[in-house]
Amino acid sequence: MITNGNKNYNKIAAEMENALERVIFESKPLEWNYRRLIGSVRNGLAPLSKLLKGSDLNFNPKYFKSVYGDFSKPYHMFNTAPIDWGVRFTEPQITNGLAHLLSQPERKVARLKAFMIAFGIEPPSDETILKNAQIKAESDSTERDRTGSTKRRGRIDLEILYDPLENNRGQKTHQKALIIEAKLGHKVSREQLQNYRVAASKRVVDPQYFILAQHDGDEERLHHKQRQNWSFVYWDDVLIAFEKELLKAGDTDESFRLFRRTLWERIDGSNRKRSGVN
Repeated sequence: MITNGNKNYNKIAAEMENALERVIFESKPLEWNYRRLIGSVRNGLAPLSKLLKGSDLNFNPKYFKSVYGDFSKPYHMFNTAPIDWGVRFTEPQITNGLAHLLSQPERKVARLKAFMIAFGIEPPSDETILKNAQIKAESDSTERDRTGSTKRRGRIDLEILYDPLENNRGQKTHQKALIIEAKLGHKVSREQLQNYRVAASKRVVDPQYFILAQHDGDEERLHHKQRQNWSFVYWDDVLIAFEKELLKAGDTDESFRLFRRTLWERIDGSNRKRSGVN
């Protein structure tokens, strides 16, 4: 316990208070505290929300709440443990799972709104557009030459087509789309991106392209022209922004919460450092 009669303890307390006042602006203290608390949860001490309430440390949960969302709500992803099956989920498994969960009919509109906002896109005001959106994982992006022979073969990780065209301009079926190249550990390939843009441009009038990256520095592998076409976003930023919007929407689906929590573990949380050989 910190006592008023001990100057050293008072000094330490003051330093802690100053550090905690800065925690929202400094990622390292925030990440250290977050990982310490998650480590305690993994060891079975208590759910994260209860641990924060019962902790004798002098910190205010509002700093974590402002960054990671209101995890006092029981359906926040941090208030459940990730799937522990001894397997490492692959990119196709993750994107297929995400496409499936975004497509749930009774929750599709609210989830797509939250997802778009997490990518910095304003959702259409007409909810019918989102209700009828097409969500595909591993969408074919095979490119053929003039003779019909395969020139490049590939698959778009996640494709969300919305705002259908009434006149079906040529092969184009939708006005807008999110074209997402999701990277989990692997580095970005320049050839892939060109193929995806060619394929998407045949289906959509105004597609928006995103690379959903895990590690800092991945954007350096792109040509400057590709950086003009592709927006770089990071898994941790998107997942936290997505979580906050889902909390606002009141999404209490346990399967989806478990998926998000497992995905957060898969991307190694807010740690963007590259480790090992990819």
